[in-house]
Amino acid sequence: MATRSKKHRSSGKKKRTGPGKQRTSGNPAKRPVIEAGPVTVGDWIGAARLRTLPLAVAPVVLGTGAAQVTDRELHWVIALACLAVAVLLQIGVNFANDYSDGIRGTDAHRVGPARLTASGRVSPRRVLITALVFFSLAAVAGLAIVVRTQQWWMLVVGALSIVAAWFYTGGKRPYGYNALGEVFVFVFFGLVATLGTTWVQSFALPLEAWLAAVAAGLFACAVLLANNLRISTRIARSASAPSPC
Repeated sequence: MATRSKKHRSSGKKKRTGPGKQRTSGNPAKRPVIEAGPVTVGDWIGAARLRTLPLAVAPVVLGTGAAQVTDRELHWVIALACLAVAVLLQIGVNFANDYSDGIRGTDAHRVGPARLTASGRVSPRRVLITALVFFSLAAVAGLAIVVRTQQWWMLVVGALSIVAAWFYTGGKRPYGYNALGEVFVFVFFGLVATLGTTWVQSFALPLEAWLAAVAAGLFACAVLLANNLRISTRIARSASAPSPC
């Protein structure tokens, strides 16, 4: 009888799991904080995903080089402004993805460093504001280019770029989850970024600019596709969105 009673008491104990095995919800509002302690500058830098910046820098470098075919003078002020637009937009879209994927629950099964929103350490509102700040800075840099070159029609191009950056994973029907991510990446990371850089510096689009634009776009698509294949299992496990592949 004593042995049976002891087994009965032990069976009522709950099995404890380590912090690494804790199951959490994808919704930051319903999920406990995974990582304790204040958010550091390093966390914000990590959320900016600096490793993606070469994809923004490459089209500007290629476009500037192509501009030298028809105009030997290096318009370094405009070139630097184009670089600022590209980099700021890239960082902005990275924070926008952090926000959108976090509130949607897509990052619930993320493999790798935790995102700011999904980890619960930063409020979604703060991440959203950060994304909007970088989009605004990119818009200011773009406006400076338009004023200097008097190419006012490029305001439309800039506005479309920001809209495309947001709706990649944002909004009710993000195109990044509907097999259109590569299409938009090719257009904006390849054609728009490269040809736009060449145009504002030389007001011409030589064959070299088009070849460079296609190359930059295809390379960006390859990087995106490789990333989508890596995270396809995580996306499939999320009930909030289908796989973007």
